[in-house]
Amino acid sequence: MLADLVIIPSICPDALPRVGLEALALGKPLIGSNCGGISDLIENGINGYLFTPGSVDEFTSKLRSIFSDSRRLISMGKNSLNKARTIFSADVVADKVISCYEKLMYKNEGI
Repeated sequence: MLADLVIIPSICPDALPRVGLEALALGKPLIGSNCGGISDLIENGINGYLFTPGSVDEFTSKLRSIFSDSRRLISMGKNSLNKARTIFSADVVADKVISCYEKLMYKNEGI
């Protein structure tokens, strides 16, 4: 991916935007509105920035901030990749799904 970062300017909540997951997996920082699942993907100031939905001034301020320091851009990208590997990797997600099913099975068995 040739992009330096990914922007998710949604004004309507999305449970977990796929484009955000793809950006994390590619090690790209994110700038997104603080609504729905976007805030689950972005740790403000760590792997990107959150802004109030519809706030153009806040958005442009975050955009200027991230591009004003190339080291910050690179660091946030690395943090995105780390988040993808530690929270959203296939192994981690599979373990969480299995754990949920096990809890349901034991609950239904009266354990």
